[in-house]
Amino acid sequence: MKKLLLTLSLLLFVFFVNAQTENGKIGELVYELNLKMSSMTEYGYSLQDAVSGKVAVPLGGARFDAYFNGTVIGKGFKGTVDKLVDYFYLRPDGRFELNIHGEINTDGGQKISISGGGTLTPRNGSTISDLRENINLFSSHKEFTYLNTLQIWAVGTIDNATGIINIKGYK
Repeated sequence: MKKLLLTLSLLLFVFFVNAQTENGKIGELVYELNLKMSSMTEYGYSLQDAVSGKVAVPLGGARFDAYFNGTVIGKGFKGTVDKLVDYFYLRPDGRFELNIHGEINTDGGQKISISGGGTLTPRNGSTISDLRENINLFSSHKEFTYLNTLQIWAVGTIDNATGIINIKGYK
């Protein structure tokens, strides 16, 4: 069932990326995140081993928790991203499954929850990996409740050498 849901999500993403509006854009930009990894928790298998390819991924996969902080500029808001954590899973086939949770603190002092899932795909011979995410935002602050109904597809990259993420979310 999980594989079916992931496959359907990926098909929807491919459709979204290939679907263009009348003016040639792939959707309206909702936000842009610029993040830096602040720490990493490993559970018995090193991410460095995974990246180097010198040690095989365990048959059961591997789990990591990556913590990020940074900035966000969005449609009608800007602020900081604090306490964002990606509880990610490295499958035995080498693909990374993302499970993202965090908070956006607007410059006006309001909080917006960010959560979602997706994939990370390393590029061959590069420190860059591609990110594809299905994101939900939530806030009970009146001026941000419009975010609660949006289906957001986010695309971007992470430089594994620096821990820097640049990602844009579109509705």
